[in-house]
Amino acid sequence: MKLHRKRAECLAIAVSLLLSAGTATAADTPLKSWSAKLPSVETPQLTDAAGYVMSFMPVTPCRIIDTRGGAPFTGGAFAAATGRDYQFSSAAAPCNGLPAGARGYSINVTVTNTAGAGFLAIYPRGGQPVPLVSTINYVAGQSLANAASVPTDSSGFLTILCGAAGTDVIVDVNGYYIGTNGSTPLNPGVYAGWSGNTTAGGILYVKNDNTTSTDSTVSGIRGIIVTTQSPGMAGVWGQAVGGSGANYGVKGTNPATYYDSAAVIGFSGAALPPRVADLSAGVRGEASGTAYGVLGHSAYAGVAGAKIGTGGGTMAIGRLGYLTYGVFSEGDMGGTGAKYFVEPHPEEPTQVIRYVALEGPESGTYFRGRSRFVNGSARIAVPVSFRFVTDPEGITVQVTPIGRQATFAVTSIDLKEIVVEASKDVEFSFLVQGVRKAFKGFEPIGEGMEFVPEGPRSTMPASLTQEARRRLVANGTYNPDGTVNLTTAERAGWAQAWRERDEAALEAAAAAAEAAKADPQISGSRSPVRERP
Repeated sequence: MKLHRKRAECLAIAVSLLLSAGTATAADTPLKSWSAKLPSVETPQLTDAAGYVMSFMPVTPCRIIDTRGGAPFTGGAFAAATGRDYQFSSAAAPCNGLPAGARGYSINVTVTNTAGAGFLAIYPRGGQPVPLVSTINYVAGQSLANAASVPTDSSGFLTILCGAAGTDVIVDVNGYYIGTNGSTPLNPGVYAGWSGNTTAGGILYVKNDNTTSTDSTVSGIRGIIVTTQSPGMAGVWGQAVGGSGANYGVKGTNPATYYDSAAVIGFSGAALPPRVADLSAGVRGEASGTAYGVLGHSAYAGVAGAKIGTGGGTMAIGRLGYLTYGVFSEGDMGGTGAKYFVEPHPEEPTQVIRYVALEGPESGTYFRGRSRFVNGSARIAVPVSFRFVTDPEGITVQVTPIGRQATFAVTSIDLKEIVVEASKDVEFSFLVQGVRKAFKGFEPIGEGMEFVPEGPRSTMPASLTQEARRRLVANGTYNPDGTVNLTTAERAGWAQAWRERDEAALEAAAAAAEAAKADPQISGSRSPVRERP
């Protein structure tokens, strides 16, 4: 590589930022570690060839270049005005193991056996123009050392350029830099980590200020795991080891409780078509095919959800996979369809037996059985369980003779015993029915929010029965095309509630933005980072 005279003159007079300088013999060049040298106080980060900030990974110091011999790269002393290209990741022992994706190195460069006044410039291969600031300057008969952090080109090569006078060159490496765009793999078994102590915020802080992109992959931090082997691997893993109080392995917050948003969202399977939900979620799961949107495993309860009232009290709790129950509710349980229990067919594997729960305008209780009249009388003991839950008023009794006709009458009813008298001593069956104490005043028709749309963009649920859909159009909740009837929404006050909800969400988002400005991790002194185009 030839160096233009004018460029050589500029480099020869450039000011060198030397960390250390001293005289040493050719044999006295010990290998030792040093602190990684950043480019300057004004630019305290090393950037790759594309301008992205890189992270430093230390390694055991090793000698990678010694033009006198005894290192992975030798080649004899540099002649004046010549340069050589190096790819450190191709080095043999003792420096093998540097990753092919490294895009910068922390080096200590030593010159010895210098032939005259000269310099070395170290920079990414193909760099144009050649840097005006040298890595090290020297005069005849010197042995000098200087530490530097130097980026490579996009293929991992760097250039060492010798100007004005020849010299032997020794380069030691004590670390490498990895890019921040996900293109730089670490060696197997190596990880990057930070440890610290902060009373607020996080040890690692990442902020993406993009406000215009519509790409769904835009994120502050993105984790990807590529494996087909071990179960339990994760792209992002959070672990809380606090001994007391509320601690979270992963925590997501979203103050802007706006349409279709969530603090945490998880996808499984192929990409799903966009689905609008007019309510936001703390955790939202979506899946395609036979995958689960949300799956919970627990020795206590797989999934639980609670309804909190305006005063902070718990109004209802629903649990999935709880004790021996698939579904357990603390509070009322409702549904728009029938309530089934399903049994396997004893003969046909492709068929099942479905029975439907009895429905009525009351919360009924019952017990039944068989007995016999003796001397024209029978006493039916009321089970303790029925006694505990049934209101004493409204109990009815049905008696059916078995084998012969007989006339009979119920002469006494209470929650301890039912007395029946008959014209003949025959066997009979009985059915005793009542109403649960807690629901004896239940009215089947009343005010309800069950079918109120979540918002103005909602559509009529396809899961409803045809009859239910017909009624929701007839009563003005939805239009015939399934969209919300906004005239009804205004009259019923729903539209105003939706507007207030949206305004509160926007205010919460604005407040969160203002709070973020006051966050010392955002507003404090921070080094410049180049933005992606």
